[in-house]
Amino acid sequence: FDGGAGYDSRGGNAGGNDTSLHPTTPGHDDASRPSAQTINWCMENIEVKVTSGEYVDEIGLVQAVLGSNCEVKLRDGAQITIVPSANLEAVPAHKNSTVIILQGEFKGHTGKLIGIDGRDGIVKMDLNLDIKIIDMLSLAVYLGTVKARLQ
Repeated sequence: FDGGAGYDSRGGNAGGNDTSLHPTTPGHDDASRPSAQTINWCMENIEVKVTSGEYVDEIGLVQAVLGSNCEVKLRDGAQITIVPSANLEAVPAHKNSTVIILQGEFKGHTGKLIGIDGRDGIVKMDLNLDIKIIDMLSLAVYLGTVKARLQ
């Protein structure tokens, strides 16, 4: 699967069988902060993991958002499928990932995750190179092109 510039073929889970809850896992119990998954969070060009249904545990790239569904190109590259966004979770970002902000004041803005401090991501924004502290629940691995990020 050719995910585009910056695609890490190992994905967010190099071990392969991670069943632990991540902050972006639907149902993750944290009443103090809404999960990005509880709002309109899905965006094109983000890396996602299928959480239920026929393609459970598959990693893919969101090609299009179709209302409450997403068109997802699975990692093998041969399969494109429609998945309800409720059955997806954003692959957790890791240091040096290109990320997009899923919610809040900077929703839709991109940058590089230059550090992680507990639940906070330290993001160097693409638009103006400012450093912002963003809740990790609001970040997704972004696999779009630089041109798309700066529009």
